[in-house]
Amino acid sequence: MKSLNELRRILFKQVPSEQDTVYSLCVIMEKVGGYQNLMNMPISAVMQVNKYLEYLSKQSKKSSNKLR
Repeated sequence: MKSLNELRRILFKQVPSEQDTVYSLCVIMEKVGGYQNLMNMPISAVMQVNKYLEYLSKQSKKSSNKLR
């Protein structure tokens, strides 16, 4: 549990809710192939995956707003 708290502190500048943290970690684990792969990755790589997922989310929102 200590490593997850440390990961949350490093990944997120602001303090998100626990639900947001769990959701983000689940999506990252889905992309990288599971918990073991997530824990074996360097923090910088996890941060890059998180930034990539945030980018995809923003692009998806932009495209859905254009369709309206």
